[in-house]
Amino acid sequence: MISSKSHVSEPMITEPQALFRFGSLTVAPSRRVLSCDGRPVIIGSRALEILIVLLERAGELVDKRTLMKRGWPSTVVEESNLRTQIAALRRVIDSVSQDIGVTGELIATVPGRGYRFCGSVAIVPESRPIRFNQRAGIPRRLNRVIGRDDAIRDISERLHTCRFVTVTGHGGVGKSTVALEVAEYAEHTYCEGTLYLDLSSASTPEDVSTSLTQAAGLASTTGDQLSGTIAAICSQEVLVVLDGCDHVAHSVALLAEAILQTYPKARVLATSRETLRAQGEHVCRLLPLTAPPIHVEPISARNASRYPAVELFVERLTSNMHDYALTDDDAPMVSTICRRLDGIPLALEFAAGRVDVFGIPGTLALLDDRCTLMSLGRPHGLERHRTLDALLGWSYDALTHQEQLALRRLGIFDAPFLLNAASFVIADASIAADDAYLIVAALVEKSLVTAEIMGPKLTYRLLDVTRAYARARLVETSELDSTKARLEVWLSRHGQEQGAAVPAQEDTRCAMRRCTGAGVSALQSPPAG
Repeated sequence: MISSKSHVSEPMITEPQALFRFGSLTVAPSRRVLSCDGRPVIIGSRALEILIVLLERAGELVDKRTLMKRGWPSTVVEESNLRTQIAALRRVIDSVSQDIGVTGELIATVPGRGYRFCGSVAIVPESRPIRFNQRAGIPRRLNRVIGRDDAIRDISERLHTCRFVTVTGHGGVGKSTVALEVAEYAEHTYCEGTLYLDLSSASTPEDVSTSLTQAAGLASTTGDQLSGTIAAICSQEVLVVLDGCDHVAHSVALLAEAILQTYPKARVLATSRETLRAQGEHVCRLLPLTAPPIHVEPISARNASRYPAVELFVERLTSNMHDYALTDDDAPMVSTICRRLDGIPLALEFAAGRVDVFGIPGTLALLDDRCTLMSLGRPHGLERHRTLDALLGWSYDALTHQEQLALRRLGIFDAPFLLNAASFVIADASIAADDAYLIVAALVEKSLVTAEIMGPKLTYRLLDVTRAYARARLVETSELDSTKARLEVWLSRHGQEQGAAVPAQEDTRCAMRRCTGAGVSALQSPPAG
């Protein structure tokens, strides 16, 4: 692939790697890719790992313990998980069985013992033609991608039919990770490879043009020459990945439209916390990882491990504590950590990095302190990904003045709230009530407010990490008291309209929960620090 961080692209020959080939199917273990006649086949990461083990020992019995250890290196699972992955693997092979030139059952079950790959396997070196070094500078995944198989498959399929997909979602949800995984799957699909632009530091149209020319290893161009640069890059089959478009959305939209309108073989995959509003754009909203819901009875380690948020947290934890295994005692606390961090992968990784110092109970306790929560992070990597405060600040800085004000004031709500309550809390002399509705919609568009259907009503909420950030800004700007006052006025006027009896002496926080589905712990004094 080509990267914006590679100023000069020099020809190179990639060292050959061993490939497993059976019929028209090929597995490249070093790149974790399964392909059929050169086209990628979408398959889950665990199923592919199990297939690689079976191919490494083709014709031999591979016991279940070995397969589970390779498929789940840091998690203890039941044999049913292995059976599920074997079934998925067989389905994938069966789906292309007419094309691979192999008959009979390829993966045989040896009852009570394990599995055997029965097909004929050829081990061949991976020969590649001389080409530009197309992977220089592209962020490499250092950890396994968890819980995103469906999203990767969906985006890959959309690119084939729609040509232009933007992955949106909350900061830290894993948009870049998913986009790079899709690009890796597509490596053999596009004859000219993948052009990768990291636009997270871009702030002007000129920055976008410069990133494009540098990514391709071309001489600097002026705006008038940009069309020539696009022609040099996109005249053949190529996937253009535009990563981190938030601060240059309009410029990127124009670039994507220019590429797609002129070159029908090109594809564009973008990541942004909001849609680019470009012609031909198809949006894939990436949701947080699923975390265990609140249970009346304590959740077991076995049940908790079935949730992707817990699986990611435990796997990242074991990178620092190799002997750790999730226990029934820890499972409820780990589940709470995952819920409190809203299943945001980056936040879960930050928290997992504190367990070796504070333990599971101590790490959970850290989340009760707003300042400590915002300081969770790591000292290296992209600047915007070093702490939760930096993560949210990167989005906050891109907002208009009125959007910043609205987000701060919405931090007063602890749980889902209604639009009329939000409008009343936001509106003041500088923001009309009607404009407040539009501002909430804009914040939803920018993945900072979540819209949800609760029963017959549409409600809104801030994720916990976003709320903590917004409330900190509310305190910094000395708006806490005035925002509390607006909320109390709204409650006194509209509590009865919401169908709830609200005695004057009733605690305001309880009343808010009853009337709007929202709690307002900020009505009490904010935590120290």
